Amino acid sequence: MKKSTAFFEGLIVVAVILVVIHFFAEELAVILRLAWQQRIMLLYIGLGLDVIFTIDFLVRSYFALLHGRMGRYFFSERGWIDFLASIPLLVLVSGPAMLAAAAGSATLAGFSHVSNVIEIAKAVRSGRVLRLLRLAKLVPLRRDEARGTQSPQAAVVAVAVVVIVGFVAGVIPIWFDTQSLEERTETRFDIIARHVDEGNLVEPAGQAILTSLVALEPSLLVVQDRERRVYSRHSTDYYRQNLGPHDYLFIESGDVGLYFDIRPIHAASARANLSYLVMALAMVLLIRPRRA
Repeated sequence: MKKSTAFFEGLIVVAVILVVIHFFAEELAVILRLAWQQRIMLLYIGLGLDVIFTIDFLVRSYFALLHGRMGRYFFSERGWIDFLASIPLLVLVSGPAMLAAAAGSATLAGFSHVSNVIEIAKAVRSGRVLRLLRLAKLVPLRRDEARGTQSPQAAVVAVAVVVIVGFVAGVIPIWFDTQSLEERTETRFDIIARHVDEGNLVEPAGQAILTSLVALEPSLLVVQDRERRVYSRHSTDYYRQNLGPHDYLFIESGDVGLYFDIRPIHAASARANLSYLVMALAMVLLIRPRRA
């Protein structure tokens, strides 16, 4: 029994190390704007890791209930960390991401909630920072009597604080840079919305306006009138190879539809998540066990 338990714990430690590698690779892929086919593989790996840790939490909870120590497991043995780093991620992050990938589009009718859609997408990405809670599994749980050391609970608390603050900062935008980026994006979209409402983008006399609008708004990818494409920044092959369903936003007003590149917003969240990764790793590595 002890051997099987040790083997299981060893597998979880390996999985935690894979989480760190995967987290870094996925955020870096967003920043570097790697092709969608490369990023979707990382998406599948993230889903698999979320499933593994969800199973880990459910198994531990089952045996804790079986032996009548669920309260001890959840509060004293960090079951709350196992929970936050498993089921919420599977239900609120990996699951919706895979559904969006299967749907293959992100469509919005009208302009009244453009900023809300952007903030929701950012909140989903920011939720990924909860995966860093799994680093707490690398911290010893109990006192090691043979070595006379005690578990560095400060490291667990520090990791939890870093991760939770990062999550809250993503869900409730309080970072100066992130907030200013969203404000600039919303302002640009408002300007474009006014031009679209005027209905002059597809008229011959409006070509000059369209040209200046394209130069002003680098995130504008495609403008179409009904089924006719009026403007496209890139080729169809480029869109197919490089943009996933999370990378663009479709806005429709009347007969006019516009596609926007929202990868810069994702990149801002990815840079923030990488900073949380560095801080969480520092907490685990620098706060070491102390001699009793």
